[in-house]
Amino acid sequence: MTAEQLRNSILQEAISGRLVPQNPNDEPASVLLERIVAEQNKTLPPKKKKSVSLIAEPEDITPVSGWAYFYIKDLFDTTSGGTPIKGHPEYYDGDIPWVRSGELNSLYLYDSELRITEAGLKNSSAKYFPVDTVVIAMYGATIGKTSIFKRSMTTNQAICGIFPIDGILPEYIYYFLQNKKRDYCSIAFGSGQPNISQEKIKNTIFPLPPLAEQKRIVAKLEELLPIVEQYGKAQKELDELNAALPARLRQSILQEAISGHLVPQDPNDEPASALLQRIREEKARRVKEGKLKKKDLVETPITDDEKPFEIPSSWIWVRYQDIADCALGKTKNPNQTDGELCPYLCSINVYWDSVRLNVLKEMLFSDTDKQKYYVEKGNMLICEGGEAGRTAIYEGNISPLYYQNALHRVRFYGDICARFYLYQMELYKKTGLLTEHIKGETIQHFVSAKLLNLAIPLPPLAEQQRIVAKIEELLADINKISK
Repeated sequence: MTAEQLRNSILQEAISGRLVPQNPNDEPASVLLERIVAEQNKTLPPKKKKSVSLIAEPEDITPVSGWAYFYIKDLFDTTSGGTPIKGHPEYYDGDIPWVRSGELNSLYLYDSELRITEAGLKNSSAKYFPVDTVVIAMYGATIGKTSIFKRSMTTNQAICGIFPIDGILPEYIYYFLQNKKRDYCSIAFGSGQPNISQEKIKNTIFPLPPLAEQKRIVAKLEELLPIVEQYGKAQKELDELNAALPARLRQSILQEAISGHLVPQDPNDEPASALLQRIREEKARRVKEGKLKKKDLVETPITDDEKPFEIPSSWIWVRYQDIADCALGKTKNPNQTDGELCPYLCSINVYWDSVRLNVLKEMLFSDTDKQKYYVEKGNMLICEGGEAGRTAIYEGNISPLYYQNALHRVRFYGDICARFYLYQMELYKKTGLLTEHIKGETIQHFVSAKLLNLAIPLPPLAEQQRIVAKIEELLADINKISK
């Protein structure tokens, strides 16, 4: 049960006569009501004297022995406020407190945010509400918000005031209206700004307990509701923690994995240095075949300042240009007339660890373009713009398929495990390690030079595979817990 549900349940118990026991020695509410009416009628002219008709069997209410039930309009004086005309500075910034419905946020209200002048009061329907008036908001998102005035104040027209009566505690009226908030919200009408009319409030059945029982009810609510509020705060903190926990665990797992602490090193693994040497030899062969240029063989040493964390001794630091063929895709050319219309990927297709193919754009690709810009199964795709750095691996669902210049295509050498570097990119993104490599404030770009020179760890090939298997095992467990 949420704190709000618990609060609503307690309020319902209170106004249903089940929160505190009845005392047969209490003066019945009907006698209290007769005395209240007689006192009110002393000051009223004959035509305005009140006569309250009790409701013997109130609809949807189980009567409580010793309580009286009647319509609010039959006993209480109610009214709404008003707003001085805007554009008349002489009506505002005076000495008279003027309350708006958004300010009804607590049991007691002692002051207002705005003031009006005597001129504003006289030239509008605003009026003074006396001390202990119980006020309720009638318009928009504030419907049902309630407070008790602890000084004489005025209000705008969005607030209905129920004037105080000796013998009926304003706190009891407040809690009764708090309980009715859900009902009032459900019957609000109007398309632009839903509202409840003052008539709806006046025609609400009011359950009146004996005065002594009113006091017991209010005392019990003042004891219980602060505990419910504390429970609500604790529940909110727990909910926020639970909501954030899967993401925190995921980041912690990735940090352990990419820094070499998730699985143990195996001395029998081929060291990363040997893997890198094989990649160098592969690249050298490609240079001889004319598939790479000599500049692609150049390796720039990585300084200690570029290393974001420590890695195991069997690992080495490399750059993307050392271990992968990275290239941006085709730039759309409106003047191109040759080629074939072909589907291509752009940044809207690439999500974290997911390439979505439900919407594919097309443009002309020549034979040369097709050779240069095709995507094959296992290629890693990184967003150059949009959410720069967002990464996924293409699973080869459609072939042939191409890509455009909002994406980097990464093809690893030497059977490197692409999923290890998918998780490396996610970790770098989450921890801000990509921030200094991404340019732009409003529109961000992860340009080729920054990607190619990014310092990344290279584990032994066998360890890459063990790490990825362990990451995915743990992430699956987290997903089960969070569902």
